[in-house]
Amino acid sequence: MRDPSSTASRRAPLLLALVIGLLGVALLVVNEHTDWLELRPASGTATAMSLAADRAPAAETARR
Repeated sequence: MRDPSSTASRRAPLLLALVIGLLGVALLVVNEHTDWLELRPASGTATAMSLAADRAPAAETARR
């Protein structure tokens, strides 16, 4: 009968290599698609409020 601890000890480096490989691929994908990390408004109302906050109010613009 096989020793279960030897099976676990053989799988650990393989799982570690798999995790490191997946993290490497994730890093490369995120590096190419940095726009995926931008926070964007989730609805039309939120978009309108965001755009309104970016623009200076007309009264302030007239004073300058």
